[in-house]
Amino acid sequence: MNIFNLFPTPVGFIPGVITQEECNDLIDLVVNCDKLVPNNNTDKLTHTAAGDSLRGPHIKNMCEKLAPHIRDFGYQLLGDDSLDWHVVGLWGNIMNPGGWQFKHNHGNSVISGVIYLQMPEGAGATRFWRKDRGDTYFLAHDGTGDTTDYNCGHIDLNNVKATDMVLFPSYLNHSVEQSGVGEDRISIAFNVVPSRLNILDTYYLKLSFD
Repeated sequence: MNIFNLFPTPVGFIPGVITQEECNDLIDLVVNCDKLVPNNNTDKLTHTAAGDSLRGPHIKNMCEKLAPHIRDFGYQLLGDDSLDWHVVGLWGNIMNPGGWQFKHNHGNSVISGVIYLQMPEGAGATRFWRKDRGDTYFLAHDGTGDTTDYNCGHIDLNNVKATDMVLFPSYLNHSVEQSGVGEDRISIAFNVVPSRLNILDTYYLKLSFD
């Protein structure tokens, strides 16, 4: 039997997108940010505040390194290699031992991504979730049996190291499982939009982003 995928969801994994030295500079930037805010669901997770709390030459260099990968991934999503892509939000995440991040997605964005800066051995990377409805059977089968890519409820990103990056469609639900290791897990997440979207498969109506 030849089994193939119909309408698969793309997830891009780029190992070593930045150097370890660049990674260390970004860790310092996140940890020493003067605008850290707590997560709404756990006191063991903090974020740099929205806006321009992370800025400077290290962030500019990071965005320049991300650009070709975002452009390639954007082509897979939209099929247009003429689009310019812009980071419209980025923030740092510091997850203490015992911390977690609930299932969520990112609105007002097309591509989202995470750069892993500090990944202690055993720390969770990112868990991607199947849609809650619309693509499952009316009656679920939850009995014994094997788990495959076609019946699982979630898929974990494994073997992730510091300096690696993942890109995914912003609508894709994701989470981070509780961290039981003894060191902080540190990352930078970001959202990206294209310079324009052609609405209704026509060039007569365009949505541009400044």
